[in-house]
Amino acid sequence: MIKPFILLLCALAVTGCNSYSLEDAKKNGDIITGPPGEINPDKIDGFMKDVENGQKNKIRITSYTIEGEPILNDLYYRLYLKISSCFPAENRARLPPFLCPL
Repeated sequence: MIKPFILLLCALAVTGCNSYSLEDAKKNGDIITGPPGEINPDKIDGFMKDVENGQKNKIRITSYTIEGEPILNDLYYRLYLKISSCFPAENRARLPPFLCPL
């Protein structure tokens, strides 16, 4: 339980992309954090339960800066945890995904 939680916190520290609005994030059911407040935080519980049970799942955590720039973190779980993130406006390229065996 601790390993996935620590990896999730590390994923939140990685920064994201600029063309993803709050409305897009809400429509897609993202977990949203930052100045808009927390939206859909309960989805993380379902994701963590699936990881503990070895079931495939994916979630997107979208954080917003004070300036309104989105930070996207996609977490995929199959037999490993894959974290794919996107840089802010000044670095639009995607990070290579991190593969974290559990």
